[in-house]
Amino acid sequence: MTTMASEAGDVAAPLGEDSPLHPSPTNATIEKKKAEDRITKEMQMLPTAQEIHGSIPSKGISIAELVSKYETRLTESNVNLFTQLIRAVAEFSTKTWRDKKQKITSVLLDPIQITFDETSELIRAMTKRLPPSLYRVFYETSATLCSYVNEHTHPEHRDSRSLKIASENAFQAIGPFNSLTANLTRQRIERHLGWNIKKDPSSYISAFNAIEDAERRAGFHFKKSGRIGWRLSVAEIRATDLVPATIRAKLEETIKTFNDQGTFADQEKITRNVEIPIWVRATAVPQDRSSISEQQLSDSGADIWLSITELRISDLQLSSKKGHDYEWLAFGRIPKSCIVKEWIKQS
Repeated sequence: MTTMASEAGDVAAPLGEDSPLHPSPTNATIEKKKAEDRITKEMQMLPTAQEIHGSIPSKGISIAELVSKYETRLTESNVNLFTQLIRAVAEFSTKTWRDKKQKITSVLLDPIQITFDETSELIRAMTKRLPPSLYRVFYETSATLCSYVNEHTHPEHRDSRSLKIASENAFQAIGPFNSLTANLTRQRIERHLGWNIKKDPSSYISAFNAIEDAERRAGFHFKKSGRIGWRLSVAEIRATDLVPATIRAKLEETIKTFNDQGTFADQEKITRNVEIPIWVRATAVPQDRSSISEQQLSDSGADIWLSITELRISDLQLSSKKGHDYEWLAFGRIPKSCIVKEWIKQS
């Protein structure tokens, strides 16, 4: 048998598993090793950064929803590391999305319902948001067809070469206005609120809720605007018989994402219910104030108006940086029958 001397030098002990070189593991050591193995295994259960990044949709996701995707893989030991992973992925995603561009298109889905007698409409009717008159500023080369200027000065557009103003209209948009579904969207409204854009002509016509605002705009066009008008005029539009209404429908948004090179990267469709506040001429409202369809609204011949202030707090989520609180938009046309008077402000 192989032996070794003890530290005292006078006793020999067998060299085996129980010798000082191979001590038996204690219970504490065994438990520590088990705990380390368990933690290692739990760490391996965590999703990778790539998995987390891939589970975040283009529209974003709440922390609670993201955690719920992986809750079966989270434990007391690995949850802190998971939090750090999320933070790192978020920083990476933010940088990545900065390098990408999004194009969002929207459309209202049929059926569209227009209501007049719901609580929201009754409350709006009691407010003082609607003025007695609205005011439209115009001049010879305004980007809107107008019956009060020579037709030879009317704007033209390559998408609407044959467009002529209808005999019953005082003002008429260049862009299409035959369908609410395609045009009553955030993108189309914000397109109108962008100045001097030739592409994709607007389906709306701006007006102001006070004569002072209209006069200030007329002065700007006459003295400062690059688009010089020689005969700045103002038209007063009757608003006393406009009635609050709400368009209720589903809105489908398509979000396309492109990288800096313009290459398509991702697409996602989102559908949600929306309520859009509008104002319509009283001729569109049934005697029993029951709801109507888009076709019935069109058949009534009533003009349609939108308040920028109301749109900003509506389901369309119009940007606060677009338009003015005192601005109103007519959809497509303003009939001659609604004009109280028109006069030249500057010439």
